[in-house]
Amino acid sequence: TYRTYEDVQTELKALVEQHPDTVRPVVIGKSFQGRDIQGVEIADNVKADDGRPVFFLMGLHHAREWPSEEAAMEYATMLANPNADARVANLRANERTVIVPVVNVDGFVSTRQDSAVDPNDNSPAGQDPNVHLVEAVAPPGGILAYRRKNCDGEFPSPNVPCELQWGIDNNRNYGNLWGGPGSSQDPTSQSFHGPAPRSETETQAGRNYARTHHVTGLSTL
Repeated sequence: TYRTYEDVQTELKALVEQHPDTVRPVVIGKSFQGRDIQGVEIADNVKADDGRPVFFLMGLHHAREWPSEEAAMEYATMLANPNADARVANLRANERTVIVPVVNVDGFVSTRQDSAVDPNDNSPAGQDPNVHLVEAVAPPGGILAYRRKNCDGEFPSPNVPCELQWGIDNNRNYGNLWGGPGSSQDPTSQSFHGPAPRSETETQAGRNYARTHHVTGLSTL
């Protein structure tokens, strides 16, 4: 099955404990609701102070895109394996790889919790014809397990349940080309870009890490 956020935390911790010379923990910031945005850095002699370039890999900007977290976790597991092939050994020797499997932590937690009660996942046929998964769904953040956005919104308090917030699409909130094609200024849209460029703590965390480290390549899943 897909990992929960607790699974992600447990496995990241295990990678660090099992491979202390090549894996170290990374926290790039906090989510709107105050959770750590966690990851790992993987490289030979990972604690050294050197000028190797950094490849920055981020997963799950959109809460319901669970496979993007899975791909990031599997890549971290492969890269940390001391018995992996020569290509992997070459990556560890010549670059640093920082992997953050879940950027939109709050939204991910909400979708995983709601999947237990989502009729689209739990109806006898496995698909309720009365439930529609189109982009414009209510409540505005996305319905149950199919929420897309983060847990920020109309209410400034992080204590407001995620399901009551309209949410902001983290992947439309970065500064580059903010407000351009593919995003929306409508808070009820699943592509709502937020009130301003980089208004979201999750977006700020990704940007700040990239601009304060020797990141020469960046990819989001």
